[in-house]
Formats: sequence, structure tokens, C-alpha cells
Amino acid sequence: MTRRLASLRGEERANGLRVLGVAVFYAIEVLNYRGLAVGPIQIPSVEGVDATFHGASTALAVAWMAVAAAVLVAVKNRIFPPALSYVSTGMDLILMTGVLTLADGPRSPMMLVLFLVIVLAGLRLNPRLVGFATLGAVMSYLFVLGEVGQRRTALRVPAHWQITTIAALVLCGVIVTAILQEVRRAVEAYADLRRREEEP
Repeated sequence: MTRRLASLRGEERANGLRVLGVAVFYAIEVLNYRGLAVGPIQIPSVEGVDATFHGASTALAVAWMAVAAAVLVAVKNRIFPPALSYVSTGMDLILMTGVLTLADGPRSPMMLVLFLVIVLAGLRLNPRLVGFATLGAVMSYLFVLGEVGQRRTALRVPAHWQITTIAALVLCGVIVTAILQEVRRAVEAYADLRRREEEP
């Protein structure tokens, strides 16, 4: 029961960070589309970010917020089946793949968000979920590489980029899992210490 409660709290925190992340990255997209001119601050719009791109980005952001809203409703009503964390993480990966397919694929700075999906999985205190997120992030990256190789060859990246990115994604998952294992050992050690203190 305690582990389930901790997982529920983790899902709440992850969902809050999901909303924050979508809001921040969408604000950056709006800045790329419109630019910024406030006194001495002059940031030009990004070439290639046109109305079509902005509209598609907006649709993805709205879909992502809808996922966050659905998770919020479920968690607030204590509807928390074990599959919820996997579904929400899977949706993060699918929507992130959509963003990368829309943007510059493996050359996009949004590639870094795949690492954030793995870290968010760690907040649920579930090593299997971290493994799922890591595998999904690698598959997302491979899909983006394949899509670029088929349709947008100018955005291809060298093989050593690809290998390095995949290795970094896997190591990120391994590190998050190792942290969770250390946390579990610390909790068990603390519980054991409390039991010994309470014994007559």
C-alpha cells in the first residue's frame, strides 16, 4: 500500500512537470515563430518556422495538455491502475516522436526531451517503468532516424552521433534505475533501524 501511495505521488509530480515542460517548450516555439522585440532585447524568428509548422506544433501541445488533464482527473479521483504510468509515459514518447518528426529530427535540440521522459519515469519509483521509458526513447530515436533517412536526407546525422545518442539514452535509464535501487536500500535500512529501536 505504501509503495502504491508513493507511486501515486510520483505520478502527480510527473504530471505537474509534464504540464510545466509542455508550457515552457511551447513558449519557446512561439518565440521561434514570432520572435521578440522588447527594448534592447531583439530575438528574430527562426527561419523555417512558418504558420504550418506552428499550427502543427500547437496541435501537438494541445494533445499533450489533454493527456496531462486526463492523468490529473484520474489521479485526483484515485483511479490509479498500474497501467496508467505506462500509458502516460507511452503518450509522452509518441508525442515527442511527433515533435521530432515535425522538427529537425535527430538534429533538433528537442531530442534532449527524450532524456527527460526517462527521468520523469524515475519519479514513479518503478524500475520497470524506467526500463520501458528507456526502451521507448531508443525506439523513438530509431524511428526518427529512419524517417529522416527516408524522407529528409539532408537532416541525417553521422553514425557516431547515432551511436553516442543511443548509448547516452541507455546509460540515462541505467543511472536512474541505480538511483531507485539506492533509494529502496536506504528506505529498507531506515525501516529496519526503526524496528530495532522499537524492540524491547
